[in-house]
Amino acid sequence: MGRDGYIVPVDPQVGPKKKTASSRSWILMDATGEGTVLDVDKYAIMHRVQIHARDLRILDPLLSYPSTILGREKAIVLNLEHIKAIITAEEVLLRDPLDDNVIPVVEELRRRLPPINAIREVQSDGKELGGQNEVDTGEEDESPFEFRALEVALEAICSFLAARTTELETAAYPALDELTSKISSRNLDRVRKLKSAMTRLTARVQKVRDELEQLLDDDDDMADLYLSRKLAGASSPVSGSGAANWFPMSPTIGSKISRASRASVATVRGDEDDVEELEMLLEAYFMQIDGTLNKLTTLREYIDDTEDYINIQLDNHRNQLIQLELFLSSGTVSLSIYSLVAGIFGMNIPYTWNDHYGYMFKWVVVCAGAFCAIVRDELEQLLDDDDDMADLYLSRKLAGASSPVSGSGAANWFPMSPTIGSKISRASRASVARVRGDEDDVEELEICVRAFCAIIFVLIISYARYKGLVGS
Repeated sequence: MGRDGYIVPVDPQVGPKKKTASSRSWILMDATGEGTVLDVDKYAIMHRVQIHARDLRILDPLLSYPSTILGREKAIVLNLEHIKAIITAEEVLLRDPLDDNVIPVVEELRRRLPPINAIREVQSDGKELGGQNEVDTGEEDESPFEFRALEVALEAICSFLAARTTELETAAYPALDELTSKISSRNLDRVRKLKSAMTRLTARVQKVRDELEQLLDDDDDMADLYLSRKLAGASSPVSGSGAANWFPMSPTIGSKISRASRASVATVRGDEDDVEELEMLLEAYFMQIDGTLNKLTTLREYIDDTEDYINIQLDNHRNQLIQLELFLSSGTVSLSIYSLVAGIFGMNIPYTWNDHYGYMFKWVVVCAGAFCAIVRDELEQLLDDDDDMADLYLSRKLAGASSPVSGSGAANWFPMSPTIGSKISRASRASVARVRGDEDDVEELEICVRAFCAIIFVLIISYARYKGLVGS
């Protein structure tokens, strides 16, 4: 096989085959809508469209390059996800035409580009009508060939990303709702995978959007995409004496340029900085891809709201466990006082206090009662001062220091969506309300302290009665 390779006609019956590492397959779509498959190397492509190796490297499927739209002297280099194409003023070169995602693009190009008989009819009508045809041609508002091909590529990639976003939304929203109703390892792992997929898809959509925005912000870059304008300027004396021999066109190639291309050339000769047509084209697909990005942003906010809701549920359960632990600790401390007194007098150590049991029993009761009175007095003072009890809420102060609740931004600490907000239980909302506004609420601690005092009092009375019965 020669350096330029060989040409194989397109066979619509050939099914898609798996892309290999050494695939050099391209499909060539000309202005008539006809397509031919090319099996050529990169040097033949570079020589055909006159681009540099670094531009062709962007289209290598084995290399990871972000989405890019580059305007060159005689070509537009497109790298939009799976769409890797080179557009000239008269033809489109599309890589890997047998790929499942590229086949619809090829079919759309074949449908959008005008057929041969339509061009011949236009040419024959022009010969018959003469000057009238020039007026009609000037009044028509058809896009140049490169813009029609660019529009097909942008429409395909925007539709592809929108479809992937819809699939992700269909799977994500039910998974998030299920997670809010039942927190399990299976649901958490499912949401984790969906969130990872959403992050990757958002990066892809964001890159396409940024590329379109960059083109819209620079009129010079958009002007570089007017290949028909540059081709006509090089083949006519309008652009100067040196430009006439820049790209000599054959009569066959020149006859294939559509009326829209010639009309745009005639219009643009007077104003080469006019990029309104391309700007409107890019703005339309910029709005479409921006809408897709907004859907992904909404999904991300929904995931964040779900995570906040789950954290509140977990905090509520943790507070319940802490409250139970506090009650158990209070009971344990109360029982330990009884065990302390019993352990002191139950030691197997000889001492003379047992000789006068009734006398010693009175001192034990008096000392234990005095100790309980002191403890009870301290606890009563603690109950009378809410500020002192509020100082014992270390978890509350820690949460206030580590979250925006303690600052001026407390009102915006938990922006919940209506769907997630409606699912928060009354207990969760009550706990959040206590943390937000009522930081002086010490009801839980007060109950625990009073229970502790009551248990001490009952144990001392029971101990005194028990000792009295033994002494009698």
